[in-house]
Amino acid sequence: MASEPAIEQPAVLGRTQSAGRTLGDRFWQIVILAILILSAMVSLFPLYWLFVPAITPASATVKLPPELIPTNPTLDNITNLIQVSGAGEKPLIAGCDVLDSLEFVDECYAAATRFPMPWYETIGVLHA
Repeated sequence: MASEPAIEQPAVLGRTQSAGRTLGDRFWQIVILAILILSAMVSLFPLYWLFVPAITPASATVKLPPELIPTNPTLDNITNLIQVSGAGEKPLIAGCDVLDSLEFVDECYAAATRFPMPWYETIGVLHA
């Protein structure tokens, strides 16, 4: 019995032979990847924006329009904060003030809601 030669299948219109996917599938993969990258950039931008003033010189932080990428970054703001906190002076906003405002927001939310929130009793941080 002689083996028959393998018959090559012609490429179907719109298909790639290597991956076996249609060009439309590849297009949607690229679109979804672009959406995911854009979403990640939008989600991480506030974190980046918190970091930028820490490395921007004090004179450049109030400049309009703000610089997205500081031209001459410096660590002076961070060293100044460490020196102020190490000398016993209070920073511009004290942590106890932040906790007081968090407690106020928590009480307002508890008074405004109509639904029971059992996690209030288990947290105990703001209600101590």
